[in-house]
Amino acid sequence: MLPLIFFPAIGTVLFVVGMPVSNIPAFLGYCGGIGVTVTLAVTGGRRALLALAHGVIAATGSK
Repeated sequence: MLPLIFFPAIGTVLFVVGMPVSNIPAFLGYCGGIGVTVTLAVTGGRRALLALAHGVIAATGSK
């Protein structure tokens, strides 16, 4: 529930301080991805973390 309130607030602050609107969703997406990865790593979700990494690699088309 907190990200539903917190992320739009961060986006608004970034816009006010001068970040281009087109960069804000990508920036917040990366922040969310880092949060998910850290949470999985800390809680011992190694298989889920590995699946997430494979998904990211597949989505970016890297081999």
